[in-house]
Amino acid sequence: SKCGYHLDLNDPPAKEIYNRCLYILKNEGVSVENKKFIIEMIKKLYPDIRKIIGTLQSNVVDGKLNEISFSTTEDIFKKIFISMKENDIEGVRKILKSNYIDYSDLYGFLYREVIEDPDNVKKPGEFIIETGEYMYRNASVSISEVNFMAYYFNLMKREVI
Repeated sequence: SKCGYHLDLNDPPAKEIYNRCLYILKNEGVSVENKKFIIEMIKKLYPDIRKIIGTLQSNVVDGKLNEISFSTTEDIFKKIFISMKENDIEGVRKILKSNYIDYSDLYGFLYREVIEDPDNVKKPGEFIIETGEYMYRNASVSISEVNFMAYYFNLMKREVI
């Protein structure tokens, strides 16, 4: 609005993303066993191009792409929440390290899980207050994972979860 220009940023069509994925794989010297896997992955992850490329990269083994396995963001968030409730610190850390996490989305997911079913945690009111506080902090921290782990440890210490 300050420039006086209007920009429309639209997601590229899925076909363009597919073609770009094939281009990247070819340039990286990756042989593709079955291109149908790529199409199915794009259908599930579209329009998150970063997640699509990251998923391709994580499924290449010895220069070959034989199949694609991945979890949706919601699947990952559910695993994090289950690990949190089981006090599985190492499990939470591994999930955070091995996936691209949008922490704002993660806090929103956790909030919804408790709002929709307060019996998910021991102290739902405190859980929601802490979630809001750490979600707010997340906007100003340099390492979101550290902020999230502080949130998790605080929940455990106060026996909220």
